[in-house]
Amino acid sequence: MLNKTVKLFFLIFLVCPIMSQAQRPNRSLLQNTFFDEKVTIPQLKLTPGGLSLKNTSTVDSVCHILEATWAKESSKYYKDYRSDYTPEQFNQLDAYVYLRNMMEVAQTMSLPDNCLSHLTKYYMVPALQRDYETIKSKPTLSKLELIHSGSLGNTITLGTKPETDRETFYKCYELYNKYDELLRQFVALPDTAISNYAKSVLDTQDEFYYDINARYQFYQNDLDKSAKFLLEGLNNHRYSRRRVWGMTKPLVESYNATGLREKSITILNALLLNTTPDIVNRNSLRKLYQETDPENGEAIYNNILAQQGNSFRKNGRKIKLPLHWKFLANQVTPERLKKAKFFLVDVWSTHCVPCLEEMPELNKLYKKYADQEDILFLSINVDFSEKGNIGDVKKTVKRLGIHFPVFYDNQLSKLQSQLAVQSLPSKSIINKQGELFIKNDDSEITRNTFDLFFKEYSNISKSPADSRPGASK
Repeated sequence: MLNKTVKLFFLIFLVCPIMSQAQRPNRSLLQNTFFDEKVTIPQLKLTPGGLSLKNTSTVDSVCHILEATWAKESSKYYKDYRSDYTPEQFNQLDAYVYLRNMMEVAQTMSLPDNCLSHLTKYYMVPALQRDYETIKSKPTLSKLELIHSGSLGNTITLGTKPETDRETFYKCYELYNKYDELLRQFVALPDTAISNYAKSVLDTQDEFYYDINARYQFYQNDLDKSAKFLLEGLNNHRYSRRRVWGMTKPLVESYNATGLREKSITILNALLLNTTPDIVNRNSLRKLYQETDPENGEAIYNNILAQQGNSFRKNGRKIKLPLHWKFLANQVTPERLKKAKFFLVDVWSTHCVPCLEEMPELNKLYKKYADQEDILFLSINVDFSEKGNIGDVKKTVKRLGIHFPVFYDNQLSKLQSQLAVQSLPSKSIINKQGELFIKNDDSEITRNTFDLFFKEYSNISKSPADSRPGASK
């Protein structure tokens, strides 16, 4: 259970972006700070374990409290905010504010699907529609900054999941396209500040392009167009790996139901060739091959599988590892460090709730690799970059019972910068020479990826050096 005094500053669903500290906080940050004091902390004193969200009426009650509380006091903040918002625009709640505060008062990131769908449809989407009109009326950088990964990114993520009802999906699909068109217009503007910001948002939104269009065509019962988006995204390594199985399975099952099993096999082959086992479970994939072609599916699966090598390669980048690792907690002996050939690294912050929530699993991961001399799991805390307090890090390590080594990044080591960390939690695989490894399908590295790397490394650790992960072929 999260400590009730912890402030939850996460801006991307399940990850926290690294943000610079601006002179003037954006409207979202200002509102969230306001609600910490006025709503969240008082509520957690009444319900220390978190408010129970069993039905949508509770969602409505919380949202109405947020809206009424901000409407009552926003004028006080508007006087000193110094922006080009009108009072009415300033009074609008940011889409992310609804999500963040709902998760805070409930003390969980796993809200029920019906509550998430309701929150997205009736509060987050309308908030972004209002901001769309604000931006479109007079495009300025400060107004464009109303759109960020926390607001637009979270809304599209939640509103287009397979579990989301179709009405909510269609609203988010329309919203996605409206913003896509508007942002592309801004990219062409001569104002470089506006153009660059619009481009950065578009780059983030590109993650959804193939999945949202494949799902839209699937809901329109156009299986071939849906498959076109799926295959193109897979073959270009641009389809969101977190979502690809959720689109593949129903599409293949629909083709099978109509007797077009050869099209299913084409999709399955592309999925097998372009994903790693930590993204798509191979047993589930094999089963779908067998269901699609009971006679030859197993053989087709094995033939494609035989064409694949290991799942990792070096990305050509190299970082400077510390000469002397000075751990804040759970020291590692110089002898142990010297024996390690690979470092499995987790980068985290005390302000990142997703980081904190996975600590129990990371403890299990550390225990799993504790006796493996070649591989060392360790973590890098980046509170320094957020002007954090080293004492808070020590308290967090003790409170959460963290067993693995914790290295405190600072101005000298600059590991966060060297690793080009954009969001938290972030994971990396590094050899003792400081060379970075990435996956062949270019998807993100997760806890499951560490298991995959260890499995592949273990299988070939006694082979010649040129057979090891990332070696040239």
